[in-house]
Amino acid sequence: MHRRTSSEIELAMAGYFDASDEASEICKQLLTNIKNAQSNYLSMDSFLATISNSVTATDGAAAMTAVAPLAAVWSNPFSDAATRSSFR
Repeated sequence: MHRRTSSEIELAMAGYFDASDEASEICKQLLTNIKNAQSNYLSMDSFLATISNSVTATDGAAAMTAVAPLAAVWSNPFSDAATRSSFR
């Protein structure tokens, strides 16, 4: 059995903490990106709701056909409240 020297242990620990720091930064960036995606979704959802409300108030069926393709944007991966709270 090879006995580790002090310098080998120090190098291994330094490598571990460097990798841990890098992983932490990646997670931080990922969470920032998720928060930005949520914010963008909420802005878009609000905008689309405004359009939908104004369209319904003016010219129901004809104008809704113009807005219908935008309905796909409403498919929000963060819509579940439990999922949203997991990222806070």
